[in-house]
Amino acid sequence: MKLYVYTSSETALKIIKTSKLALSSPSTFNDPFDCLPLWSDDDLNNAIDVFNGYIIDQKVFEELDKASDNATHFWQRVWFSIISAEYKFVQKLSRIKPTAYDPYFKINRLKKYLNSAIKISKSPEALIDAKEKMNTELPSLIKTEEEKFHEIFEIRDTIYIGCLSKRFNSILMWSYYGDKHTGACIEFELEEDPAHLFKVEYMTDRPQIQAERFAKEYCGRLFAQMNQEDIAKDHFLIKMIAQPYITKSTEWEHEEEYRLVFVEKELRNMKVGQEICGDGIERYMYPMKKITRVFMGASMPDEKKSLIKALVSNKGIEAVNMVISNDQYIIMPN
Repeated sequence: MKLYVYTSSETALKIIKTSKLALSSPSTFNDPFDCLPLWSDDDLNNAIDVFNGYIIDQKVFEELDKASDNATHFWQRVWFSIISAEYKFVQKLSRIKPTAYDPYFKINRLKKYLNSAIKISKSPEALIDAKEKMNTELPSLIKTEEEKFHEIFEIRDTIYIGCLSKRFNSILMWSYYGDKHTGACIEFELEEDPAHLFKVEYMTDRPQIQAERFAKEYCGRLFAQMNQEDIAKDHFLIKMIAQPYITKSTEWEHEEEYRLVFVEKELRNMKVGQEICGDGIERYMYPMKKITRVFMGASMPDEKKSLIKALVSNKGIEAVNMVISNDQYIIMPN
């Protein structure tokens, strides 16, 4: 896939030398709406309930297995069998449709279950111990999961984005990103990367984070005992997290933008370095695999063109002049 970055001639020279693309924080973008999704408190609270319920389910059914092994009363065995069958049915359903997942236990149902189990048990000591154990352990487990959940969606200040375009001949982008046509447009050859490269979607309404839907999709996959590595690479889940950060107003659709999106933790793990750029802002400099062409602006000074041509001559990169059409409102490669 070929994608393009418009820039000044000075920055173009740096990119050609290093093959690195600056990744910016959304806080530096020129669109005040960029990467600012809408929230719903109810949606967020419902999502947290799903996460908490999933944690409770795991703990309860650990203890349920132990209790059912020790069950001696007929009705105990029947009761455990019914709950176990229901649990396995929901688990099977989650494999088919993760969104259908809903925790078997919530806090209130958990309390009722434990109290009922203690009452009908001939040996309630184990269940009483389990109840006390969960009362002690669950608050910290739930708090940990809530913190993880907030980390997933409150990432605006920890993400860095590289902005590219599908076009190299946009008059508007040459005007305001290509230094009034005196700059350059660099062509990159990119591999498909479903974890980091996204096509920007243009809408009239601002995106809203769908926290509860994500929680059900994510926990449903865990509940169905899907492979953890596969879940981490699941493009559908990745897209759900990225969606608020790859959606812009329809007024920008002429840009035909693509975005490389990284969480800061990823960049640090990849040992991607930072540099102070010409505007005084520190950015991560992401190594790009291949530059194929450099389009030189229709108004680029000759001395800048000479510098670029000399630099690309031994790198296998083609230098192309952009010119103004004589009879149409278009710019084109010469």
